Amino acid sequence: MLFKDVLKLLREEQKLSKKDLADKLKLSPSTISMLELGERQPSLDVLNQIADYFNVDTDYLLGKQSEKRKISFDFLKEKCELECYFGMLSAKNDELDLEFMREYVRASDSTKRLLLYTLKAANKEQN
Repeated sequence: MLFKDVLKLLREEQKLSKKDLADKLKLSPSTISMLELGERQPSLDVLNQIADYFNVDTDYLLGKQSEKRKISFDFLKEKCELECYFGMLSAKNDELDLEFMREYVRASDSTKRLLLYTLKAANKEQN
């Protein structure tokens, strides 16, 4: 599979429009279009940015491997933390809580740490 096809597949799996993805990555919609059409190849920075956003390896994006997810050695610890912190979210699961969960799932590792820190701080303020 070529980069252009992988990018389109990942975007469509997340149900994102080209504009939505462009906004999330701080790129122009025309850049996303050109990347998906194969008219342009991503710079190293853009490639890494896309990989972080979709939580995939750059080799997967480039079609060099079939395994798309990055392997997290702290997966079990992260899973336990997530269950704990998502349990803190309001029982009514309002739209803000759901958006937090969606963003967390798509976030890079550094953004996940920041989101968890924010959630911990918010929980301390409520108690």
